[in-house]
Amino acid sequence: MASDSDRAVSRNGGRMSRTGVRAALSLLLIALCLVVVLYAVTLAVPGDTGLAAAASPVLYDVSFILATAVVGLHAATGGRRTRPWFVVAGGLALYVVALAVMSLGGTGMSPNAATPADAFWLMFYPLAFVALLVLTKRSLAMDVTHSLLDSALVGVGAFAVGVAILDATVAPGMSGADPSFVITRSLYLLGDLVMLVLVLAVAQAFKWRPPVAWWFLIAGGIVFSLADAAYLVQLANGTYVSGSWIDLLWPVTALLVSLAAFSDTGAPVPPAAPQRVTFLAPSIAIVAAGGVLLWQPSGPLQVAAAVAAGVTILLAVVRLNVDVRESVRLTRQLRRSQVDMLTGLPNRRSLLESGDLQDLRCSVVVLGIDSFKDVNDTLGHDAGDRLLVMVAERLRSQVADGDVLARLEGDEFAVVLCSTPPGGAGAAAESLVRSLEDPVTLDGIPLLVTACAGVVEAGDEWPDLASMLRHAAAALGAAKAEGPGLVRLHSGEPGAQTAERLRMRAEARAALTSGGADFVVHYQPIVSLRDGSVLAVEALVRWRYEGELLQPSDFLPEIVRGGLMPDLTRLMLTTSLRELRDNVVDLPVSVNVPPDLMSDWILAEAPRSLSMAGVQPRSLIIEITEEAIMKQPEVAAHVLQSLRSSGVRILLDDFGTGWSGLSSLRDLIVDGLKIDHSFVSRLHVDPSARAIVRSIALLAADLDLMIVYEGVDEPGVLDDLTPIGRCYVQSYTTARPMSARELAVWMDRRRVAVDA
Repeated sequence: MASDSDRAVSRNGGRMSRTGVRAALSLLLIALCLVVVLYAVTLAVPGDTGLAAAASPVLYDVSFILATAVVGLHAATGGRRTRPWFVVAGGLALYVVALAVMSLGGTGMSPNAATPADAFWLMFYPLAFVALLVLTKRSLAMDVTHSLLDSALVGVGAFAVGVAILDATVAPGMSGADPSFVITRSLYLLGDLVMLVLVLAVAQAFKWRPPVAWWFLIAGGIVFSLADAAYLVQLANGTYVSGSWIDLLWPVTALLVSLAAFSDTGAPVPPAAPQRVTFLAPSIAIVAAGGVLLWQPSGPLQVAAAVAAGVTILLAVVRLNVDVRESVRLTRQLRRSQVDMLTGLPNRRSLLESGDLQDLRCSVVVLGIDSFKDVNDTLGHDAGDRLLVMVAERLRSQVADGDVLARLEGDEFAVVLCSTPPGGAGAAAESLVRSLEDPVTLDGIPLLVTACAGVVEAGDEWPDLASMLRHAAAALGAAKAEGPGLVRLHSGEPGAQTAERLRMRAEARAALTSGGADFVVHYQPIVSLRDGSVLAVEALVRWRYEGELLQPSDFLPEIVRGGLMPDLTRLMLTTSLRELRDNVVDLPVSVNVPPDLMSDWILAEAPRSLSMAGVQPRSLIIEITEEAIMKQPEVAAHVLQSLRSSGVRILLDDFGTGWSGLSSLRDLIVDGLKIDHSFVSRLHVDPSARAIVRSIALLAADLDLMIVYEGVDEPGVLDDLTPIGRCYVQSYTTARPMSARELAVWMDRRRVAVDA
């Protein structure tokens, strides 16, 4: 293995070698510059005799020999990145061979016939073309679609114009000449024209901003093409004089190509940003091609000029089509980058880039959906996406004109309030949070959607919208840490409604912890539609709070958000069973159990409550909603089967509002149905509702299930109910909710009335 010192020597040797090659190239380039300068001096000296005249041809030949050496040495010593320059060196070498053949043959470029040297000069062109193309491909590091199209468009357009010019100038002067002369001179003209076209196309490919090496190379191609074209035009017209300024242009070309090789680093060119000048050359080419078609030249090259002009127009059409498609693609990309594709709302990036918002004194609210991860985990991400769309629609309906609603990420939304007066952002956030709390139904499961919000009021201390969003997000995090459905200001203070909610939750927790004396249970009888007998009573909770007796709708949402439903449900079970026993009311009691508690929790609490009250399982009826079955079907089935096998009966509440009813009936995991009041209350005005309720009653009768009609509170509804099977009514028409003592009195009076 090589030692570190060996590797160091190798590296140092490599550096010395590269330095030596660079020095040799510099010397050769300096010599070439001197030769070109001396050649220019000899051309400036008048007369065809003397030292200057004798040295002139030698200097001309030496300039190409030195150029070949410079380019070849650069190609040989730069590794892979400089190998394309071998093609250029080969072309220059052919030019040197042509000069040698011309000198040995004692002939120049004859004004009336082709020479052997012409073969080598003509072979120079293919190599030059290949070199230009290879070097261009190696150097470009950008999307080449537009570059190639623009290059082809510029090149073909220039070719059309060039052929038209040649047809009008050079071709007439070659009429009647030797065929070999016409062919070779035409090939020279076409080669020079293609060379000029290629260098213009290369410049366009670089968007007219190539690196230094390419400036030299492009300049060399232009000078060479113009020199050849001018020479051939003068030769055809008989005006060429040896030793004129035109002769200097070829050595200058050799010098420019050598400078290009010397300055080439081989590194790819990064894409240049398009500017107006990028589209100038293609535009000029299109106009010029149109001019050629309108001019309609009449010489022998007219077909080539017309075809080239037509191809230019065709390429312009293709280029336009590409531009249109690219514009559509960029528009779609821009929309995707600024619009949330799920909800159609502006996204965070679009919100932050809204310059008009940056200058306005606006408040910011950031909302986050509570327990959104649970929806994704239980119902799937598709249901979660649909929930986000529903939330977006609800928020959109609440946002005033002049305000901006955006989806930031995940379950977070932002509202920029520009129409809200100072100090009103907290109340606006509370209103937005409340607007989301109506239940939504996903896959047949009604869900109570709650959200928290963080608020940043407008003020001079906020430097930009991004900082306001950050502070609002921090306030949102603080709100979520306290519980669902809350609003926090960036100052740490809760919103006015949030403060009341927090106080209500705290007092409810304290009341339940101290025994729940402030929670009162009322009982509403469930009466037979056939004979008026009482099946059971439903336990309905009330809360004495600040001197008022609150209905469930006034406080249950805060009980749910505060995570107090297990404590309240336990209290309802134990209190209702005990009170009915103490008041000698021999009726089963029906207690609502939330879906989240239909688990091992109720399997433990139901027997414990029955044992504490000293009553049998037939004294308890559990009411569940369809959500309890749909949320976790396998768990719910196990719980319901266990309860029923113990003697506890099950009622499916709000039947008809979800999608689980038929499967529940099929599996016979419930003892009866409570038809939702939304159907029952419309019986006397809606024939379809009447048909639905009758069909459900018939189905329940066939399955030997109880059926309870809720909401029979309007006149005429009770008369529309058909007593099919075991059907019962629970409504204000038959009996209002009452305390256990009042229930005992009501039952005694009812027995007396029946006995009488």
